[in-house]
Amino acid sequence: MKAYIERIYGGMARVLFGDDESVAVDVPVGELPRGAGEGQVLSTKFLIDDAATARRKARLARLGDGE
Repeated sequence: MKAYIERIYGGMARVLFGDDESVAVDVPVGELPRGAGEGQVLSTKFLIDDAATARRKARLARLGDGE
């Protein structure tokens, strides 16, 4: 999926996703590749993080128990 860095402000970057750039997401600049800046196009890839998924499920289960 392609994403376009529309602007950077206050440590955040407004990134537009999709072919029609219809989804806007504010991303901390530190999460962008080194050297990325306004006007650049990014190639994005989504990966599954099994360890983070397990931690999240465990946390949600604890919250469901009243913690």
